[in-house]
Amino acid sequence: MLFIYNTSMFWVILGFLVYLAGSFFIYTFVDEIDSKDIGKFWFITFIFNTIKNLFFSIAFSLREAKDKSSSTGLSSYDNFFKNPYNPL
Repeated sequence: MLFIYNTSMFWVILGFLVYLAGSFFIYTFVDEIDSKDIGKFWFITFIFNTIKNLFFSIAFSLREAKDKSSSTGLSSYDNFFKNPYNPL
């Protein structure tokens, strides 16, 4: 059975959502924050950027493991182009 967290696309999308949700308000209000106070809040973007990169690394490791376990040695994209869908 394939769970959603076993796909690499889930981790990529989760990484983008977490990063954008965590840093959205900081980027929108950066013009209204005093320049000496930006340093107090800017580390939050670094934290969410690190979390995003961790999720991306999980996605790439899942993708690599999936490619190694395939019997043909081709990725799913290569298999698609090798045997494309032929409509009626």
